[in-house]
Amino acid sequence: MVSFSCDNCGRVVNKPKLLGHFQQCRPSSVSCIACNNRFTFETSQAHTQCISEEQKVQGRLFRPKPAAGSRPTPAKTDLKRKKEEESSSSSSSSSSESSSSYEARKKKEKT
Repeated sequence: MVSFSCDNCGRVVNKPKLLGHFQQCRPSSVSCIACNNRFTFETSQAHTQCISEEQKVQGRLFRPKPAAGSRPTPAKTDLKRKKEEESSSSSSSSSSESSSSYEARKKKEKT
């Protein structure tokens, strides 16, 4: 449920009681507790859903939970790990090439 802070008296009012508070206190605007946006009476009626507590706390780091049945996206750490594995496998293949060329050079030197 969305809660608003009256900009006139500072009282916190839930959305169902907002009409009565506007009639009694006559504020020019109210502020949403969750998202800190200001609303007039008309615009506050359209504000039915706000950001979650997780979004508020985590800020730009927030990742929404995947919908049921959908495939989750890999985290950045997973992507970094895959890149490291690929680079280590490519470096190991290049090191095996260099070791085989080293062995070939050694054979040439012996002969």
